[in-house]
Amino acid sequence: GTAKLHLRNFIGAIDDFTKAIEIEGLGNHLHHFYLGKAKYLIQDYEGAMIELTNVINNYTYHPESYLIRGDIKEIIGDKEGANKDKMQYKKLIKDGY
Repeated sequence: GTAKLHLRNFIGAIDDFTKAIEIEGLGNHLHHFYLGKAKYLIQDYEGAMIELTNVINNYTYHPESYLIRGDIKEIIGDKEGANKDKMQYKKLIKDGY
């Protein structure tokens, strides 16, 4: 999945990460993160928000999830939510995550 994501084969990456989640269950937060990132890159903001929020709710120390979710919130007009997520991103980076 990550190779497809880096090669900009976003649909292929989405398929791979979806299958990985089906096989492994909800335990691997990175599958959800990369699935969310791929959905963000194809402008499936609702799908990306679901995956990134899943990461944040189950693994709170993943700064990039906050950053991308903040970008999505900004795009959809939730400036306050965007600012909160981006502040949390900066805090986690400062704290060494």
